[in-house]
Amino acid sequence: MKKVSVILPTYNVAQYLERCVNALVSQTYEEVEFLFVNDGSPDNCLEILVEYSNKYPQIDVVSKKNGGAADSRNFGLQHITGEYVMFADPDDWLENTAIADLVAILEQNDADVAIGRYTRNYEQKQSIIEKFYSFQRELKISETGNTLRENPAILIDIYQAPWGKIYKREIFNDEEVRFPVGCSCEDRIFTLNFLHKFGKMVFLDKSIYNYAVRPGSAMTAKDRQVFEMFEIMDMVLNYYRKNGIFDQFRDELEFLYIQYVLIGVSHRVLTSENIDSKEGIAAVLTICNERFPGYVHNRYLKKEPLFVRTFVKNISKRPNMMIRLTKPFV
Repeated sequence: MKKVSVILPTYNVAQYLERCVNALVSQTYEEVEFLFVNDGSPDNCLEILVEYSNKYPQIDVVSKKNGGAADSRNFGLQHITGEYVMFADPDDWLENTAIADLVAILEQNDADVAIGRYTRNYEQKQSIIEKFYSFQRELKISETGNTLRENPAILIDIYQAPWGKIYKREIFNDEEVRFPVGCSCEDRIFTLNFLHKFGKMVFLDKSIYNYAVRPGSAMTAKDRQVFEMFEIMDMVLNYYRKNGIFDQFRDELEFLYIQYVLIGVSHRVLTSENIDSKEGIAAVLTICNERFPGYVHNRYLKKEPLFVRTFVKNISKRPNMMIRLTKPFV
């Protein structure tokens, strides 16, 4: 039985630790270590974690100066001992068989990465879009697994969070494969940039991870920078160009731009109280047309639900009308 190391960057989540730890110590897979990286948390996270580490031998705690989740994950990679690696956030929780299920499908298919499903748990009222939009796409990987080169659609179908997956440790022997420090959405950049280095991936059609969507979380905070996705996606595009693989994955990258910039940033603009909707949407359309002229003809877009295709097609032709129609629903 190979050892699994689970890295958990920890900051200001004391109230959620009991739920998280209870799920960890209830795992049916026995050869595990749970490494909590205390990222200079100002609350009593460290005190609570030390108590848990004294009670459960599979729990370890290391501390560092505050540097963010990416820095904590990179720090954790230096201190683990397992052959397999997982990431989790301490305000979320795993299903009891999560590790066992991921290890089983990984080893059965001699894969390098196994990806499970996850469940979104809302701690606030959902908007209409949140109720009906599928945040988790169907990951069409063959039963025995695929590499990204064999199946480029994985690039648009995989969810970018590092959690909910298990990785062979040797993937991280490549020192480039690290989380980018100092920028938001570091998990998205990590997954999109290094997916081509993940080797063979296999999909577990079962929810094994519970993601807590809460008002103060990093991804939903109201003080986020609405237009930061421009810079983030440009970092991804530049990485693919630098490594000579942009043309190979152009259609997929174009669709990601539609998804995260055209649709995602437009949603943020329409829900913001501080941004003029017309000016914000105009900025979105300008940047999309600069990066991918003719994006409305993307081959993946043609397979999207009708309301998505309608929004993308009409936001560029009739932005004022679309703002009036969509704003009540976001």
